[in-house]
Amino acid sequence: MKNAAALMGLALFFWGCEAQAGPQPVNPIFASYSNVFGFEPVRGKVKSFLQQQRDENGALSSSFQANLSETGCFESLKVVAPLMGLNVDLIKKGSYLVNRSDQKGRYSLRDNCLLESNLDDNTRYIANNKGFITVVINGEKSGKNVYFQYDASGFPSRVSQPTAKGPFVATITGTESDEKKRNNTIQTRFKGVLLGEVVTRCEYDDHFNATHCTIESQPAAGGKSMPKELDDPETTQIEYY
Repeated sequence: MKNAAALMGLALFFWGCEAQAGPQPVNPIFASYSNVFGFEPVRGKVKSFLQQQRDENGALSSSFQANLSETGCFESLKVVAPLMGLNVDLIKKGSYLVNRSDQKGRYSLRDNCLLESNLDDNTRYIANNKGFITVVINGEKSGKNVYFQYDASGFPSRVSQPTAKGPFVATITGTESDEKKRNNTIQTRFKGVLLGEVVTRCEYDDHFNATHCTIESQPAAGGKSMPKELDDPETTQIEYY
């Protein structure tokens, strides 16, 4: 009886720990950078991560690599994302993200490490009172302005761009659970007409972050085919504090 009671007490202890341990939200800085640079958000106190997509032949189609401080500041960020037209290798130097190669300032930062502006084209980043970037104001063409919305966990829920030809809107229409946020469907519309959708299903680590995802994109009936790179499987390696 004593052993049975001890086992029951131990089980209750672990159950209590498990019950209290829920998924952490995405840091507002991380969530904002993920929207601006095109990688997927990661929960919790992240020290470093490497997120990649490779095609069926193993060729790299996109890569995102970063190191962060304990306070959530990006100390370095390397992005290779042809679909977004991005190929940058940045390190934090004072109140700037600078090119690693020539040390030229690329982005200015606020005191909390959040992006303030892109020095190359005078793009400005507007944040809400919770510290999330919600508007990207292009310094040259207002049709390139982008608007972001987030859910309660810090994951993107809606991205819109009001171009001269009409608004593009991407909306996450289904999430399996708060623990499996990346198991979702994203629908993209132009002037209210569905262009296509992307369905993602992932494996998760014990921090409720996706480590391996299969992705399937499909155009709306009768629509144009979508970029092949959107279907490439995604892997994420994460180091935590």
